[in-house]
Amino acid sequence: MRRPLLISIAVLGTLALAHTLVWRWAVGRVEQALLAQVEVARGRGWSIELGAMRATGWPLSAMVGIEAAVVTSPAEPTKLRVTADHAAFGVSLLNSSMLLIEAHGALHTQIGESPQVVEAIDTATLHIPLANNEPIGLADLDLYNGRVGVPMLFSLTRLQIHLDATTPTLGITLKAGPATFPAEPVAGMAKLLWAFGPTMERLDLHATALSQGMIAGGASNWATRWRDQGGKLTVLLTALDWGKVAASGTTTLSLDANLQPTGTATLRLSGFSEALDALTAVGALHARTASTAKAILSLMARPQENGPPVVEAPLTLRDGTVQLGRIPLTRMPELRWSQLD
Repeated sequence: MRRPLLISIAVLGTLALAHTLVWRWAVGRVEQALLAQVEVARGRGWSIELGAMRATGWPLSAMVGIEAAVVTSPAEPTKLRVTADHAAFGVSLLNSSMLLIEAHGALHTQIGESPQVVEAIDTATLHIPLANNEPIGLADLDLYNGRVGVPMLFSLTRLQIHLDATTPTLGITLKAGPATFPAEPVAGMAKLLWAFGPTMERLDLHATALSQGMIAGGASNWATRWRDQGGKLTVLLTALDWGKVAASGTTTLSLDANLQPTGTATLRLSGFSEALDALTAVGALHARTASTAKAILSLMARPQENGPPVVEAPLTLRDGTVQLGRIPLTRMPELRWSQLD
């Protein structure tokens, strides 16, 4: 009895040692690949600073943990700077064709010269399929328990994003929620975010847009080129559940001669009366406009067996004005591309 037991222990020990050696070798290869890609990115104008690195991920992933990573994109079209307190980079030993990027703790994000935004996350994982000699075209982000801003602007229980850039049309699928906002609006933030209540239960959407690479000359030049190529943004809103408001619909947007958004939308909405009252309360709509819109939508609404009436509202955005049919609802702020250059 003792001899088979000793043999089993010896076999298991040998396998464990072999696995550890393979894991160590894989981590070394990952570190080499990471440093090589960092040099490539630096050669393309990216600034990348990496803190202390350590092996992690044992036993099923070969990962290189990084402390205090700072990544800054080229200045054009718009500079992006991200600082992560804790990050890891590597592959799964069960699927070496899948790149894994993980982060937790504090993140600091800055776009252009805008104020820095501080985020804190429990875990965030980015999965990127790798193909030999082909550019990266797919990515999946899964984030748990994120908190944005100091003081907190909002917290988010879960965020899932799927990115598909394998064709000239870029596709993004997003699922988020629940998201919770502070009881009172935060200074500097649009009060519109508080209009429908402190908790957004669910947001599901799919967006497609003409994709193009970096273009010299800043954000204005990028937007001009996108418009001139016939660029359109199409958003399919599968579900938005926020307080007493539930919405779905389709939106198509492009840029006009002045690089301002223009387009149409069809919105399927329940709780429209509460939505109009809420938008009026935060100053997004005039009381008379909201009253007119409420009367029209009430005539268009269809009663439901279970729940409030539902209406399909045709909306247009042209010359900075949002209209319900031919009735102006509100003005949109001008989009200033020069501030993003």
